Amino acid sequence: MRGMLLADATDTLAEAGFHQVEVYSADVLDHPGAVVIACQVAEQTPADGEAPPDQVISLGVYAAPETGHVCG
Repeated sequence: MRGMLLADATDTLAEAGFHQVEVYSADVLDHPGAVVIACQVAEQTPADGEAPPDQVISLGVYAAPETGHVCG
C-alpha cells in the first residue's frame, strides 16, 4: 500500500477482504528525502506480504502539510 493515496489503499484492502484498517500520522522525519504528498501511505504494518483477512492493517499516512490534518 506504500505510495498509494489513502482512499485507494483502503479500497484495495477492502477488495482483498481486509476490513480492519487503522490510520495514523506518519512522521516525515522518519522518511528523510521523501516527497511528502498529503494522504499518501508512507508505512504499513504488517509489511507487504500475506496476512489473514482478520488481521488489522495499520497505515501510516502523511498529513496535509498546510493543516497537519491526517486523512482518513
